[in-house]
Amino acid sequence: MNLKTKIIKIEGKSSEAFFQNLITNDIKLLENNQALYSAMLTPQGKFLADFILLKDLNFLFFEVNKNNAEELVNLIKKYDLRKSLKISIQEKMKTYFILYKKTPLNIINKIKKIKILKENESFMFFDPRKDNFLLRIWSYGESLNSLPQELDLSISEKTLNLERIKNSVPDSSIDLEKEKSFILNYNFDALNAISFTKGCYIGQENTSRQNYRGKIKYILKTIKLIEGKFPQPHETLFFKNQKIGTMKSHVENYGLALLRKDFFEVNKEFSLDKFDAKLLVI
Repeated sequence: MNLKTKIIKIEGKSSEAFFQNLITNDIKLLENNQALYSAMLTPQGKFLADFILLKDLNFLFFEVNKNNAEELVNLIKKYDLRKSLKISIQEKMKTYFILYKKTPLNIINKIKKIKILKENESFMFFDPRKDNFLLRIWSYGESLNSLPQELDLSISEKTLNLERIKNSVPDSSIDLEKEKSFILNYNFDALNAISFTKGCYIGQENTSRQNYRGKIKYILKTIKLIEGKFPQPHETLFFKNQKIGTMKSHVENYGLALLRKDFFEVNKEFSLDKFDAKLLVI
């Protein structure tokens, strides 16, 4: 299945130094021939965009949610005061995925050795957010026929989202709110999106303060529906007349919720006020 994403290509001699001052992760890790997950924040440390990126030759490629591609391009241009970058959306390059557990063993072994497997104009690599989660494939349409025949690209979007939710991985287009959400509430540290050692970037001060003071009150958690039905995304959740969190995306009987840490550490199973739902925190 083709994911609802777009690939942005960045060209420019100083592109890596430019992005090192903007993104939450350490772009120098790209030199290890690996993909990175990262984000851009407001000066106050609130979420603006997230993306998966890799380096090929002298280019950088960013994979972003389809609906956010133009917005990210404009955001990058805003900071590119010298107009030193060439930015283009690769309309013909698409993202496909395979669940890790459905990936042929010979492909797994190859990628474990070299991290990014490039064949013709296709890139295959493991999703950098979680181990044993997804195999991602970036490919131009005409290059699909050159991929190994044993790769099954027919898995549904519903299957992807179910796997994502079970792994507590947010979909930023659904679960986060731009210019409002703090990424530490959404597991971005556990998803390998943040470097706390690389130095300054926009929004770094507040993010680091939240991390080192350990005062994160709400955490994105996977919840399982035991009885009833899930509230709609962004509904406020109450337990015994006290606010305990906010509902996020859900598929079948698994969902994500932003829950108060002091609540779920004590209450693993609970019933919601106002909603016919009995839930279990995974």
